[in-house]
Amino acid sequence: MDRVTEGIPGPGSQEMSVSIDERRLGGLRWIVVNGPDREAFRALGEHVRAGLATLTEAWPVLARLRQHVSRRPAVTVPPPGSPRTARHSPQPSR
Repeated sequence: MDRVTEGIPGPGSQEMSVSIDERRLGGLRWIVVNGPDREAFRALGEHVRAGLATLTEAWPVLARLRQHVSRRPAVTVPPPGSPRTARHSPQPSR
């Protein structure tokens, strides 16, 4: 079993506020992250960034997905609370 442990210093501090413990057992990978929520998710994102980038580059439908999201939506939904939304919302019965 391989094991990688890193500590990430907290903002403006030399103390470790987030720890990442990655283990492998054969082909299975699991990652344990400890620390405050925001810092933990940020550290986890940085930890897996390169692997996810490599994975998405090799994804066969990536070009089609990028083309799809680059087009303007066919239907424009008004933001909640706008006059158009209020006009089309069901009114409460009296």
